[in-house]
Amino acid sequence: MPDSEIVAKRGICGYRNYKSDKGEFFKEDFENPSILQLFLDEMCTGESDITELGKIFLLEKFATTGLAQKVIDIGGVTEDGLESIEAIRDRVQSQKPHEVAMFIAEARLKSAEKKIEA
Repeated sequence: MPDSEIVAKRGICGYRNYKSDKGEFFKEDFENPSILQLFLDEMCTGESDITELGKIFLLEKFATTGLAQKVIDIGGVTEDGLESIEAIRDRVQSQKPHEVAMFIAEARLKSAEKKIEA
């Protein structure tokens, strides 16, 4: 999970929770319907996480542009069956920033604590 200062400074809107040539997503990525569709699919499966900046950016774009409709036009968010503007918007709205990364960090901490206790 990227440091919050780095997220703000670099404008990171999302990131992958696995090693990849493309580990971070920026505003220009989210403006591309194909990349956004891939990111949203990965967000739904936990492969990628959204940042607070990314969440704010997407909700604003969904309200002021046809971006969500463009994602629907190329197939929607298949991993979660999101096929309407409202469904995509609601899914992004309900997503907690850094949710999967925080879960992974907490699990690693608990595992380390168990090893220390043993």
